[in-house]
Amino acid sequence: MYVPQDPASGLIEQFAGFFQLQHIDLKGLEPRSESLQAILGRAGVQQAQVLKQPDVLMLLFLLRDRYDERVKRINWDYYEPRTDHEFGSSLGPAIHAALASELGEAERAYRHFMRAALVDLEDLRGNGPRRLRRGAMAGAGVRVRRAATHPGGAGRPPAASETVETP
Repeated sequence: MYVPQDPASGLIEQFAGFFQLQHIDLKGLEPRSESLQAILGRAGVQQAQVLKQPDVLMLLFLLRDRYDERVKRINWDYYEPRTDHEFGSSLGPAIHAALASELGEAERAYRHFMRAALVDLEDLRGNGPRRLRRGAMAGAGVRVRRAATHPGGAGRPPAASETVETP
C-alpha cells in the first residue's frame, strides 16, 4: 500500500492532490442541519479538503504499532477538523473516538464515541439511513467480555447497573 507521507512533518495525504484542494472552515458552517454535500454540492465537496470518512486516521488506528505518537498527533490535528462528524460516515466517529483515546484526548474520545453510539441506536430504531448499520461500534473496537468470562459468573450477562470492562 502506498502511503504518501511527508518525511519532515509526518503528515499523510488523504489522497493524491488532497493538500491542493480548497480549505473550508467547518466550524464556520455551524450550526447546520445538512451534510456538507447538501450544502456545498457534490462538486463542491470534491474540490474541498473535507472528509466524510477519515481514511488516514483509520490507517493510523489499524497500523498503530507502525506510527509513533507524533505522526498520529500531526495527522489527528490536521484531519479531525476537516471531517464531517455530524453527517459523515458511521465509521468516522468510531475511529475518531478510538484514536482520540490513544492520544489521551478523553473528552474528545467520549464525544466521538457517543456520536458513534447514537448513530447506531438511531439506525436500530429505524430512524437512520440504514436500519441495521453496525460499523460505528464495531469500528471503535467496543467489545463487552463474553458472558462466560464476566465476573458475575456462569454465562449470565451483566446487569445494567454493573460495570463491564472493555478492552
